[in-house]
Amino acid sequence: MEGSKEKTLAKMDTAAKEAETKLEALLDNMDSGQKEGAQKTILWFKDNYMAAGYKRLGRILKDLP
Repeated sequence: MEGSKEKTLAKMDTAAKEAETKLEALLDNMDSGQKEGAQKTILWFKDNYMAAGYKRLGRILKDLP
């Protein structure tokens, strides 16, 4: 079972790195207004993730239109 957990964690690490790369590309291709909005969202996440938890905040972001 330990090998399965390690594989799952490795897949999650790879997915996180891919997501980071995609986010960086998105930010690089945004105009200044879009970048400002993204930076406000990032700041909101940073300000709240310790109290609310990243999973709850992720669900909020996921459910936005």
